[in-house]
Amino acid sequence: MLRVGKAAVRSEFPEPETWPSVDVIMSAYNEESVLQQKIDNLLSLDYPEGKLHIYIGSDGSSDGTEQILTSCTDRSDKSLRSDDRTDEKPHHRLYAFPYTERRGKSSVINDLIDHSADRTQASILLMTDASVMCQPQALKRGVARYLAEDLAYLDYHIQTVASSTSGISQDESLYQSLETRLKDLETRRWRRPMGVYGGFYLLGRDHYTKVPSDFAVDDFYLTMNVMLAGGLGAIMTDRLCWEPHSGRLMDEYRRKRRIAAGNFQNLWHFIKRIFRARRGLTYSFISHKALRWTGPVWMLLALAASIALAICCSGVWWVIAAAVWIPMVLLPLADLAMSNLIGQKTLLSKLRYFVWMNVAVFAGMIRHLYGIKANIWDPPSRS
Repeated sequence: MLRVGKAAVRSEFPEPETWPSVDVIMSAYNEESVLQQKIDNLLSLDYPEGKLHIYIGSDGSSDGTEQILTSCTDRSDKSLRSDDRTDEKPHHRLYAFPYTERRGKSSVINDLIDHSADRTQASILLMTDASVMCQPQALKRGVARYLAEDLAYLDYHIQTVASSTSGISQDESLYQSLETRLKDLETRRWRRPMGVYGGFYLLGRDHYTKVPSDFAVDDFYLTMNVMLAGGLGAIMTDRLCWEPHSGRLMDEYRRKRRIAAGNFQNLWHFIKRIFRARRGLTYSFISHKALRWTGPVWMLLALAASIALAICCSGVWWVIAAAVWIPMVLLPLADLAMSNLIGQKTLLSKLRYFVWMNVAVFAGMIRHLYGIKANIWDPPSRS
């Protein structure tokens, strides 16, 4: 259905006569393993000097995060003051805010937005995470499209970089590729991709809404408010950004569980406004998000219906139920055992990934029902 009447999307966009200012907003908690690389990556962005300002807040970190921020801030200040530069690369300013109390990502980015409004007041915000790296030209290419299409938000496809071939990184990469394809079709059809990845995206300052401190998925909250207000969006499908992935099943399970809890939080918050929306937003939300988030519930209902039919009807339903549901349980367990035994993936790995990620979504739904107190979590292993 999305392919019907879809519009073509240009791959290149003209550079503006004057590049607008951009404020980078990033919250970090115990990210010493990747923070130095992330800051170097941001400082190396190909963007006019004086137009890019980087705001990083440490959310009560207990490792070396704050020391790295202090060192990099000093280095940034010295490079901007120096009259003896040996390179022609633009130098960007870094502002560090080492918050002593851990309050959660939402509170940190809200404060950073206020700080940036007091200092630089850039019209475009670059929201990013510590683990996501990008090509030097990523920002310029995104800003050019953002301006040319008069967007309110712009997402970037984030390529999953596998640390090994034996984990689930390749399965996660396939999932991300399919997700990007769907968002690209939504962009072509309605110019409103349903949400952003959250690790690297542009957002207009005028479209920023303060995120409640207890919301676990801030990026969906921000972009859904933009969509409901009529703002347009798009996704950069080029491989301009990447994120390393440990490949460990339980790391991804915990991440998906946290995201699922936040998704149900957003679902409950926006549901009335979504069903009053127009221009395909309701259909896009239900088909892309709501059905997937509630997938485990539908599977459990299907299991209950199968058991009820088997009990009430002829014995053939027992055979059908067993043929469908027993493999859904036993095959992922068999894949896990074989993977550990032979040290590499099997043909059943994608089924295991599918089952475990749906278990994570269901666990996230249960967590949401118990209530989320704050947007606080420990980052996954970066090794």
